[in-house]
Amino acid sequence: MTKKNGSAFPMRSLLQPIKNRPSRLTIAILLVLYLIFVTFITYAAPRQPSKEDIVANWTLAELPQGNASIEQRLSWHFERAQYPGLENTHLAQASKILATQSTSRDAQFYLYFMARLKQHQHDFESALALLEQLLKADPNHVNARLLKASVLLITAQHNAASNQCKALFGKTDIFVASACILEVNSYQPEHLEKSYQKLSLLLNRFNLKGASSAQGETKIQLIWLLQMAADMTLRMDNPQDAQKWLQYFDLTQMPVSYLVLWADVMHQLGEYQQILATLGEIVSQAPYKDDALLMRLAMAEASVNDSSSNKQWKALAFNRVKLRVARQDVYHAADLARFYLHVEPNAEKAYFWAQKNYQLAKMPEDKALVEQAKSMGLAQSESDKGGQS
Repeated sequence: MTKKNGSAFPMRSLLQPIKNRPSRLTIAILLVLYLIFVTFITYAAPRQPSKEDIVANWTLAELPQGNASIEQRLSWHFERAQYPGLENTHLAQASKILATQSTSRDAQFYLYFMARLKQHQHDFESALALLEQLLKADPNHVNARLLKASVLLITAQHNAASNQCKALFGKTDIFVASACILEVNSYQPEHLEKSYQKLSLLLNRFNLKGASSAQGETKIQLIWLLQMAADMTLRMDNPQDAQKWLQYFDLTQMPVSYLVLWADVMHQLGEYQQILATLGEIVSQAPYKDDALLMRLAMAEASVNDSSSNKQWKALAFNRVKLRVARQDVYHAADLARFYLHVEPNAEKAYFWAQKNYQLAKMPEDKALVEQAKSMGLAQSESDKGGQS
């Protein structure tokens, strides 16, 4: 499930709408968003994008007309917030709209979108309280169930998350309920491989070679399942297969959470130059450089043995980290930990921010950041002892 982000985000939960968590899940999570809002994604083989491609794809979804309902406008802002450089603007607009709805605070749409906003802000306790209120009023609210499963999974409440998925049976397509269960179960190590096998069976119902011609809900389900499959294979330390699952998409049309997943796969494969070329072009054209993407570029740059490089992404990441640290911005704690682990190694700072992040989110990648920081500290301690002897 996607922590990410918007970002929201994230562990990378695929149950949650647009969470662009700066973590590998952050992830970093997108079923609800795809099922409701994404209407313009098309398929193409991954390639290095042009500026024209990027700008064109980001402008396909137009602002709802003046007669659009509050719900439609909120939906649009949350959908747009998942794309590179658009999160801050659209979540701010969504927040403003919600602030004007003082007479609608018991309305289902208000409770749902406010829970979405709280999830993005990593205020998971408030998000759960809002969803509980909504589900008391309407136990059949499918999106609320999915969102609650996502938040529970992020906070490592696996049994409770599984119960939310089980409650979907009889209320929505059995496909959606089954996929929800598979993702939740996959975050229990003893069930990961079996969940992946069952997911592969679900994917057999699709003609992947004909993905480019997929339409409507079939296309939406393919996007969701292929991301889920890639995430599972990456967690099984098989980046080669993860890359294969991601080959059907045009990166210029993908949300931040997908780009983070792709970058993490390519990083494990050692394809640093491809990250810099492909992701670098996308981020360069974005109106704002998302922390999660900026950090992946800085990490790739740090991994390239090229003394002649000007390290532009490292410089940008350094300035962003300086700002986040000054603000004590725990929302971006995972990316701060990554910076001090991979870009400018500092075991003490890496551990501090990894711990801050783990206090909020408890996905496997969140725990891994803590362990990596501990290992770095031990290695540094041993090195210091060796230097003194």
